Amino acid sequence: MSNVLLYAIPALLGRAYNMKNDTIGPDLFKIEDTKNAKVIHRYMTNSEYKIVSQLSEASDFLDVDGKMAIKLKIGATKVEGEGSYLKVTSSLRHKVDILVKVVYETVTETIPASIEPRKDWEESLKGTDSTHYVRSITYGGTLLGIVRFNAETDADKAVIKALCEAEMSSKSGSFEVALWVS
Repeated sequence: MSNVLLYAIPALLGRAYNMKNDTIGPDLFKIEDTKNAKVIHRYMTNSEYKIVSQLSEASDFLDVDGKMAIKLKIGATKVEGEGSYLKVTSSLRHKVDILVKVVYETVTETIPASIEPRKDWEESLKGTDSTHYVRSITYGGTLLGIVRFNAETDADKAVIKALCEAEMSSKSGSFEVALWVS
């Protein structure tokens, strides 16, 4: 089983770590072996957007489950990345947000299966709280952008959302919303 985590310094190839506490452990592979990592060039960009007028829609789009969303709102957990939007957005009353998420990857460095760990790797883990080790590192990132429209009334909010949805469904690649205030 593999897990995708945000990079923690100094999480290097072949190094053990504790996933729950974000603590680093010993090197399980020889340094010279990790320098022979296989490099996979995988240039990929994926972008998606969602018009949200309720926090539950944002949670779904950002792939944050309900329990985690509640913990974020009350400050019971620390978060970076996509979940931070939910932490700073207390309400979408009279607001329409367009969330844009861009995920990109460039290169993956991985330890080939043919490379064996150090002979004393089990001994080196004694007395540590390490639970996993770094087998691969993928370089890239996630960008979350927000365009927020504020409305005076629920009716204005419905109009803004409808205009945004109409523009987004045109698939023109551009976005223009003209609003008149009287």
